[in-house]
Amino acid sequence: MTDLITIANDHLTAQINPLGAELTSLKDADGRELMTDADPAYWTGHAPILFPVVGRPYRDTIRVDGTEYSMKQHGFARRMAFAVSEQQPGSVAFTLEATPETRAVYPFDFRLTVTFALVDATLSVDVAITNPAAQPLPASFGFHPAFAWPLPYGEDRADHRIVFSADEPDALRMIADDGTIAEGSGPRRWSGGRCACRTRCSQRMRWSGIRSGPTRSPMAPKPARSCGSISPTRRCSASGPSPAPPMSVSSRGTASPTPKAMTATSVPSLACSRSQQAPQRASHSA
Repeated sequence: MTDLITIANDHLTAQINPLGAELTSLKDADGRELMTDADPAYWTGHAPILFPVVGRPYRDTIRVDGTEYSMKQHGFARRMAFAVSEQQPGSVAFTLEATPETRAVYPFDFRLTVTFALVDATLSVDVAITNPAAQPLPASFGFHPAFAWPLPYGEDRADHRIVFSADEPDALRMIADDGTIAEGSGPRRWSGGRCACRTRCSQRMRWSGIRSGPTRSPMAPKPARSCGSISPTRRCSASGPSPAPPMSVSSRGTASPTPKAMTATSVPSLACSRSQQAPQRASHSA
């Protein structure tokens, strides 16, 4: 079993597994667990990092310049060992780079860095995707955290909410049984940037557009059954330390609480070229 990396401050203690750079435990100052218990009767994950695809490509296959490559659901990063590239008492950074193993299924060079940092009672997760090559780097990325439901503070399940940084008014696209995007759209289950957590929300969903987070850009519509397409179609501008202007990227997201845990996924789809000197970033806070 891989040894977990622990970071802590006066308010929170987080443990991250270098295998997949996956947040495994998040406890408050009294030791109460805020993450899922990963009950195998429901789901064994905690907070996998999804890269370079999100969801299941049609027939588990991606196509690059006419060549087909095998690519499993949610990509390979969640099953690979990340290197610890920087560590302090309240923060740690993990890095994954291309290897012969990854190039066999994803013929691109890349650097994926996931940084966890505790500031007061907030855990932030910052992801940077860097393209070290001359060719464009098409990729999708997603967060997939699962929290305890209910949280350990005596509140009823029905009183829980997932709160976004902006309202998300766009229509939903449902995920088909084979993991691709179904025809049509589904009903909205939130308003004002708040989504009530209910067991019946367990249907898998995908936004037609997403405004929360640093990208704040509309998503170009994609045809049904295109989930996980790796074809490079857009260029993106990398974000800097200050708020960036709208980027030419497409974004999508899903939310699927299970009976034992709440999960949320935020997914920017990127096609970056080397001409952007800074890495493309996505962020998430809990």
